[in-house]
Amino acid sequence: GDSSKVEFQNLPAAERFTALASGRVDVLSRITTVNLIRDVFEPRAMVGFSFTQVNFYDGLRFGGIPPYGQCAENIDITSSQCKDMRICVNKGTTNMAQLGELFPAIHIVPKDTGELALEGLVNEDCQVVAGGAHDVSAGSVEDV
Repeated sequence: GDSSKVEFQNLPAAERFTALASGRVDVLSRITTVNLIRDVFEPRAMVGFSFTQVNFYDGLRFGGIPPYGQCAENIDITSSQCKDMRICVNKGTTNMAQLGELFPAIHIVPKDTGELALEGLVNEDCQVVAGGAHDVSAGSVEDV
């Protein structure tokens, strides 16, 4: 094919479905959680989407500064060492929605991108980063 006929855009997670629905982009090619809601009616885009076969299974994971990573894994916000825990997460993602079901909002620090969520560890905005295994692997965290 002709590479000059392809334009790649790096979209924030919160904008990807509205960009697809509006025709601003033709295809999404990144890790996206496939679920019935998005298949029938994705609320931000106000339409449903068709998905290809799933080729990667992942789930919510935590990485961070000890002991806070373990606090998040145990959903512990009451012990003395965990009560001040803050978790950075890429906003507009399924991971953020899952965090909202597990933790009070005071513990969640939404960031515009996954990279900014990781940088939150360095900037001390949070002690934990949440995402898929690919987001919070030791390599990803160490790269920050």
